[in-house]
Amino acid sequence: MSNLLRAAVEEAKNGNSSIRDSLRAISKVFLNSSEISAQEAIYCLAGLPMSQASESDVYINTGHPNERVGILKSFIDLQSLDPSSTDIFKKNLLDHYKNRPRDQTFDTMSLAYFAAYYTFSTKISRTHEGENTDHECIGNWIELLNNDGYVRKRRKPRVIRFRRYNRAQDPDNFYREQLMLYTNWRDEISELVNDVINLEQKFIELSDEIRSESLQFNRLGPDEFEALLDAIRNVDKDEEDEDSAVKKKLL
Repeated sequence: MSNLLRAAVEEAKNGNSSIRDSLRAISKVFLNSSEISAQEAIYCLAGLPMSQASESDVYINTGHPNERVGILKSFIDLQSLDPSSTDIFKKNLLDHYKNRPRDQTFDTMSLAYFAAYYTFSTKISRTHEGENTDHECIGNWIELLNNDGYVRKRRKPRVIRFRRYNRAQDPDNFYREQLMLYTNWRDEISELVNDVINLEQKFIELSDEIRSESLQFNRLGPDEFEALLDAIRNVDKDEEDEDSAVKKKLL
């Protein structure tokens, strides 16, 4: 592999090709000349996992709705849509959360808890609908609203990953992300992205709920959380004092 790459680089240097063509030639070497062991080839052909981990994780896309990208539906599904339909993307974790059942258990459930503790499936085998055959899950499959599929509770929660906005650099998205993860909601636009909403004030009002819910998913202990709240309140107080001083000078 090293000799092939070296030859490709020398050819790119000595030739009259453009930078794009040179990079394309080198990339072809990577794609077509990679060598793997016989054991790895067998595992790949058999569809066997190359590694296993005791912990599984899930990524929650907490970026602003305008910044998110989606996966297009299959060509067959797109062909069956009404020509004026804009529903061209596959459902994702956020869609499943919005379509969770309306009952006492799910109504108060946060997005973080839903993502960590529930496994999603588009369909289930009717022969195993009432059986507990998955060693990773407990209980029966639960149908989501709007024919969105099924979820089932896990025995062990997954580690959640998300954008992690910095409060000092992007306070609005920081507060929105915390509210999005650790409080319950159904309509993201009206409850979290609406310009009328004061995200910082809402974060402070729901701080007890956010603290209680977030402690099970991250290492931010109660003391650190209180320090964060105090810092936010102090910033607000300093801004109010500064505004008052400016008004007095103007008067």
